[in-house]
Parts: sequence; C-alpha cells; structure tokens
Amino acid sequence: MSVAWMSRAQLNSTCQRVLHRLLGTLLGLGFIALVVRWIGPQGAHWLPLSLLGAGILIAYVWVHYAAAVVGVTIWIIAAFALVGDPVIDTLRNRMLDTSIASAIVLIAVWIDPRASES
Repeated sequence: MSVAWMSRAQLNSTCQRVLHRLLGTLLGLGFIALVVRWIGPQGAHWLPLSLLGAGILIAYVWVHYAAAVVGVTIWIIAAFALVGDPVIDTLRNRMLDTSIASAIVLIAVWIDPRASES
C-alpha cells in the first residue's frame, strides 16, 4: 500500500513524496512512543488518540502529505491498540516496513528512465 501512495509520475515529486512519507511516519511513531512512555494508555484510553490522528489526517490530506501521514500513523496505531495490539513492540517494525517500501519506490523510479521525464 505504501508503494502505491508514494509513487508519482515524475522523479522529483516521487522523491519528495517518499521523504514526506518517511518523516511523517517517523514523527507519528515518535509521538505514539512518547505517549506510551509518559501516559501508558490502556484499552479505551486509545480512542481519543485515534480520533486525534483521524482529525489530523482529515485536516491535512489535501494540504500537506507529511502532516497527513503523521495523522494516519497515529490513527492506525491507536486503532490497533484499541483491539489489543502490542504497540510498543511493533513500532520498530512499522518504521522498517515503511523504509523498505520507500526504498522499493526509489529503486523503481531510478531504474525506469520514464520517471525522469516531465
């Protein structure tokens, strides 16, 4: 899914989108890690965080991709936590997965010379 959302027709816009995806995911996961460390939400306490993330996503989805990614990351992690996902144990893997998807996109754009055309 990440690969499809990051891919764009031109090389420059794809690289910018990949950077926004990486930074947005990193900030979103960092925010969740801080919340878990300071507050340690359990059960239904994740609901306000999920709503916060959804609100950020809705507010920025058409305005700024990196901010929207922060929102969707918070929303999805909190939603998974609501159903018992071990949040803190999965943060590293989520960042790794996003990094791998970013590398796939960048390699594909680098290999395909049509991506450099305007």
